[in-house]
Amino acid sequence: MELYKLLVKNLKNEPNYFDDEGNLQKWIVIQKIQEADAELLALLLKNEQLKATFFIDVEGVMVFNQKKLLVFLEQKAFLDDSYTRYNKKIGININGRYLTQNNDLELVWPYKDCILEGGQTEEEQSRNEIFFNQTLAQDEITQLKEPKVITNARRYTTKGIETNVTFSRNEYGVIKDNLIVKGNNLLALYSLEKEFGERIGLIYIDPPYYFRKIKPSDSFRYNSNFKLSSWLVFMRDRLTIAQKLLKPNGVILCHIKEDAIHWLKVLMEEVFGSDNFVETFIWKNTDNPDSLSKKSRAAVEYIVCFEKNNNASRKYIGKETENGDAPLLNAGNSIHELVFKKGVVKFNIPDGTYTQATNRVKLKSPVIVKNGVNENEITLESEFKWGQKTLDEEISNGTYFLVKTESFSIRFQRKCGSIMAPEKYIDNQYLSKAIGVGTNEDASTHLKQLGIDFKYSKPESVVAFFIKAITEPNDIVLDFFLGSGTTAAVAHKMNRQYIGIDQMDYIETAAVERLQKVIGDGKEYDKGGVSQLKDVNWKGGGAFVYFELKKYNQRFIEQIEQAKNTDELLTILEDIKAKSFIDYNVDLKQLNNTLDEFKTLPIEDQRRVLCELLDKNQLYVNLSSLNDETFVCLEEEKQVTKEFYNLKE
Repeated sequence: MELYKLLVKNLKNEPNYFDDEGNLQKWIVIQKIQEADAELLALLLKNEQLKATFFIDVEGVMVFNQKKLLVFLEQKAFLDDSYTRYNKKIGININGRYLTQNNDLELVWPYKDCILEGGQTEEEQSRNEIFFNQTLAQDEITQLKEPKVITNARRYTTKGIETNVTFSRNEYGVIKDNLIVKGNNLLALYSLEKEFGERIGLIYIDPPYYFRKIKPSDSFRYNSNFKLSSWLVFMRDRLTIAQKLLKPNGVILCHIKEDAIHWLKVLMEEVFGSDNFVETFIWKNTDNPDSLSKKSRAAVEYIVCFEKNNNASRKYIGKETENGDAPLLNAGNSIHELVFKKGVVKFNIPDGTYTQATNRVKLKSPVIVKNGVNENEITLESEFKWGQKTLDEEISNGTYFLVKTESFSIRFQRKCGSIMAPEKYIDNQYLSKAIGVGTNEDASTHLKQLGIDFKYSKPESVVAFFIKAITEPNDIVLDFFLGSGTTAAVAHKMNRQYIGIDQMDYIETAAVERLQKVIGDGKEYDKGGVSQLKDVNWKGGGAFVYFELKKYNQRFIEQIEQAKNTDELLTILEDIKAKSFIDYNVDLKQLNNTLDEFKTLPIEDQRRVLCELLDKNQLYVNLSSLNDETFVCLEEEKQVTKEFYNLKE
């Protein structure tokens, strides 16, 4: 213990290792150890006892014993603070695992959009957000991934809201309704697996980003207070189940910024396979990049694209060219012969017989022109772009050929305009016939027009660009970081089935309200975003079904988050002891005996203690508990749940 105190004392010489309240930020220290940070090593070497303990003298050279220091910190449960000591007393399991022990699961996560509280008008007005996050070891997970009971289901149409919900199904028995789901997105994804496993055409997500500033815990201070290790596990959990939901030729797109793109790319390669990587698209997301306290002005975001199974023959729809003629010759190509069938070449030269050209095209056979077309099969030699196989395929697709002069510089014109694959760099100058790609400023303007208060929304145009590029009408589009509902709104307007998931209360004031405006009331509908584009031409209509995962222990977590003082938390504690499922590790007798000590903890630690008391396998009501009287499932909840999971009586 003395050595531990000595270590902490010496670390205080580096203020960056401590927060504003003077608490040591343990994960910064651990990261510095793992990186063999030069400043940290120099600090340790200044103390003879620390130097003798954690360094080895090899012929006069001091070699850092990194492993020994990490093991020492782990054995000491590093930071023997009041919260840690109290948790040990009442039996709460503390998971001090490293990233390499990667079977853990990040249960919940704070959303980056949820950064302002009531009355706040400026993002700079930072406060301590009260989001709860917990890492669960695999041996703690029993019923967590089971499908959940559905509650509060309602259908939104142009005529209003229907509460007696039944689901429409296609010829294969699969639900064809658009769905908006409120609940923990990881648990919601597992609830979708039975119905939608291998049926999703496109997953389009904009997850919370990892910010480089390392903070001491998984809780959330403003919008950057989380560890890289937790972020990676959090994303891995959700990408793993997402991969199972994609159909064999399905595609996933993930928005990300510079500080996490390298981590995300490696993680997605692990989940989807490196061979299934398609592209990292670059999108110009703003016309007004921030210039304050920056060494560069960031004006782009990245969109990482993977296929479930790489399909080299699959084409994405990008820019569409006008249907004009184009040269069949290309300088530098190999010289070879092509045979043109009778009647496929049109001529702007007089009828007659031609035996030689005046340019680099050689006539290998006489060319008989009659009524402006070739009367005979002809053979030409030159630097052609295509081989004979491609030429024959083009002819079968209706492509014809033009000779405008006696030089015989032959050109081709397809029946329809050609389609190019999307370019890597996508900005507002990248236009198809129907869709131009806008910026975040466009998104803000659109949401203001709709009367929806939501930050960091994506413009409809960038979502529409990829939906058009990758999917076909009636394909299912999934977004499990729904936010303001941009993905769902665009999918609705473009005649794609969609599923959106979010657990925050703003799902109703943002996404649901927005989709109501998309549908309209038969007269008024959302005319902004991509509504007026040629390929969309939105006129309102359609419907979607909203439902929630039925909460159990999750109710208590939300009460804990909203509690303002210790007295309110103690009232909640009594309710927890009477009505909740408590973690099996907790010693209730010891908990009751230590309430006076509990009261002395900082209120943030009190919240954490109460949250960790709860059994996370019972956050929501499991499908297997549908008829268990303990959970008080109403008849309408039983009915809609059975309907959704297609359960027979």
